[in-house]
Amino acid sequence: MRLLFIATGLLVAFWFLGDASFSLGYEKHDREEFQRVQHPEFIPSETFIRLSSAGHEQTVADMYWLQTIQYIGTHVIGGEYKRHLFAMADLVTDLSPRLVIAYTLPQTLLPNVNVGREAIDEGRQERHIDQSIALGEKGTANTCDPEKLENIRISDSIAGAVDDPDRRNPCDSYRIPALLGYTYYFYREDFERAITAYKIASAHDDAPFGIRTLASTLSARTGEYEGAARMLLDLSVRSHLDAPMCARAAAELASLYEAELARSDTISEAFLWLVERVRIQTEEHSEHERNFGASLCLEYLGRFQRVVYFQYLDAFSMAYAEQFGEYPDTASDLVDAGYISVVPRDFQPVGADEYIAYVYDPDRGRWTTQIRKQP
Repeated sequence: MRLLFIATGLLVAFWFLGDASFSLGYEKHDREEFQRVQHPEFIPSETFIRLSSAGHEQTVADMYWLQTIQYIGTHVIGGEYKRHLFAMADLVTDLSPRLVIAYTLPQTLLPNVNVGREAIDEGRQERHIDQSIALGEKGTANTCDPEKLENIRISDSIAGAVDDPDRRNPCDSYRIPALLGYTYYFYREDFERAITAYKIASAHDDAPFGIRTLASTLSARTGEYEGAARMLLDLSVRSHLDAPMCARAAAELASLYEAELARSDTISEAFLWLVERVRIQTEEHSEHERNFGASLCLEYLGRFQRVVYFQYLDAFSMAYAEQFGEYPDTASDLVDAGYISVVPRDFQPVGADEYIAYVYDPDRGRWTTQIRKQP
């Protein structure tokens, strides 16, 4: 009996010691985990992890990504999480190059500043924008097919990409290039790189229609009028299932546009009125086609008309500057100087006391539009 009590006592003692050891071990692990979340500047390098993870880089990447989420949550006040967010995301995407969320979340958070809540100076903001771009470029390189990317870059067409196996669905997700295009456009005003990124995003089956519209609109803003016009007509023609009448009108305009370009280097006034007449007639006779696809088709036709106006006005900008020593402010200046006979009418509706002016931007050397108050 005495031996039984001794044995039982030893077992209880070992159990308490084991439990205490386990608790101490857990607490130590918890402290280390807390340290990594609170001080991510101490995270190891990719090389160290690859040498020490025994082939389990993906598991380690998942662990560090979870810690990145925790880090954001515990440092959200004042935007402090942005100090080390790029380094953490860069490490995770080194270990797991196709983890899309590890690109897109930092791409979204880094460049944006919550005014009044984040104490981030201009220098840090510029670094964060650069970091967002770096992650976007890295993600595009790691998750996209390079041959398809090249085919997209050299093509004017957006709409046809989703039917072309050499361009269709080039990346694991449209979101990485879409966010890259957004950052180039809104934070850097680098329209050429933004166009390329949006074209890549547009080639995906699940890409929102707005991304395709942005690609064509930005082409017009960079002075690539022919490319923008063709993109918009391609998008209109693709709506044939929802809006057959509008799609047929777009196909007709596409043929007439190519004939106009073959006829002369400049757009004629007669072609302008032809485009406007076709657009208005299509809108009037498309009432029975009213649906989302038809609305998009008519929007694309309107934007095509605007781009053609830009192309038409651009032909007279240099001549005006040579005559008057400065570029025209608006299309009305070209009318007053006798270069054109009438001010273009934009398709977009505005308020009763407003109008859309066609304005020349001398810094960028191209035409754009502005909403102005009626004189």
